[in-house]
Parts: sequence; C-alpha cells; structure tokens
Amino acid sequence: MTIVATAAPFQVEDNTRFKERQTKTFENITLADLFRQVVTAHGFSPRVAPEYESELIEHLDQTDVAFLTRLARERDAIAKPVNDLYVLAPKGREKTLSGQRLPTVTLSMPSKNTPSDSGFINCQLEQSSRSSVNGIKANWTDSETGEEHTISTGSAPFKKLRQAHLNQGTAMKAAKDELLKTQRKQGSKLTLEVPGNIPDSQALVVGAQLILDGSFPAILGGAWRIESVTASGNKQGYRVLVRARFL
Repeated sequence: MTIVATAAPFQVEDNTRFKERQTKTFENITLADLFRQVVTAHGFSPRVAPEYESELIEHLDQTDVAFLTRLARERDAIAKPVNDLYVLAPKGREKTLSGQRLPTVTLSMPSKNTPSDSGFINCQLEQSSRSSVNGIKANWTDSETGEEHTISTGSAPFKKLRQAHLNQGTAMKAAKDELLKTQRKQGSKLTLEVPGNIPDSQALVVGAQLILDGSFPAILGGAWRIESVTASGNKQGYRVLVRARFL
C-alpha cells in the first residue's frame, strides 16, 4: 500500500488566491511579522519560532508564494501549512508543526544481537572522511561608499555565497545560517533496522530524537535526529528502517 499526502488542506477553489503569482515589497520588517502578514491574508493562523521575532529584513521582494519556502530554506528551517496553521520553525526543533512535543526514544542493543534472533538490531554508519566546507564567506555593500566587503565565519576551506547583502549584519547572519545547514548535510548519518514490536516503536517518527545508550558501540552512542521511518513486513516479521542524523 502506498499513501501520498499533503499537509495543506486541499481545496479545488483557491478563494484567497494563495496559489496565484503575486508581487509585493517588504521593507524594515522582522521575518516573523512578514510571515504573519503573508499567511494571515490567506486565512492561516501563523506559528513562528521566537528567534525570527528579532531578525530584521531591510528589503525583500515577493514574486510568488514559494518565496516563503525559499526564506525558510536559506535559514535551514521549515515553512509549512498544517490544517489551518502555517508554521515557520528551524529544522530539528523538538516540536511538531502543530505545536505538540515530539517524543524522545531510547534504544538498547539486545544482549544477544545476532541476525537469527527476532530482536536483532542492524546498524550502518555513514561518516564523511573529510568535510569539503568548514566555513562560509559572504559579501555586503556599503550603501554610502558603494564599496563591497567580505565577511567570514568558520575556517578554511570556505564556500562563498553568491548573493550580496545590504549590510554586515545580514551578511554575517546569512553566512552563519549557511554554515549550520552545510554542517548538517556533512554530518554523520545512521541507518538502523529494528524489530517493529520494540517498546515505543510508535514513537519512531520523523523529527523525534533517538538516543542510543551505552550498550551500543561508542561511535554510535548519543543523540540522533530521525529523518525518515519506513515500516515493512513479511513472513519473517515486522521491521522498521530508521534513518537519522547525528545531533
């Protein structure tokens, strides 16, 4: 059985013109207030992470509704409708988009962890041998002199952002956000196959925190963030495949 779903309420008629191409300019506004203006105009109730209340945007042009997704992606965040809510929050936050707290699941390695045992846990670790990017550079232009400056965060090797920024503060913010996103992409990844009848198996959901206790090898132990969960079953039993990223 394959299920395809969307988090947004499906409506044939777009009464609020949410899907229409629109052009609007925002100036000297916080990201939180910009987000609220856009989504409340279409009947959504906004939910914004506190850190965006103070992030000032000096100038931004809206060309289509997808610009909310782009704004979120630049900050390694999520902008997503859920029923009558529209949420803007960083990835990995320990809350679902509806505001309910996600569970934390702790796993222990079975004392007899062999493939022939029904409780067998299979682990695979994918770890980058070296990071291709350790720092980010960004440009900003002095509006009074017209001079272009470069700021950086992190260390070499650097990646340079293409977009020029209006001031040093926004350039540094963009560089730090990009470095965080890059580090997440370059981080360790874990694939874990577990029996479907383990305690708290229903709590294995995307976004939840997964703790591997001291019974696991040291390289696997610690906190992970679940990125995908796939359940399957056959005559041999019910298994769950979990993919997670190191926190």
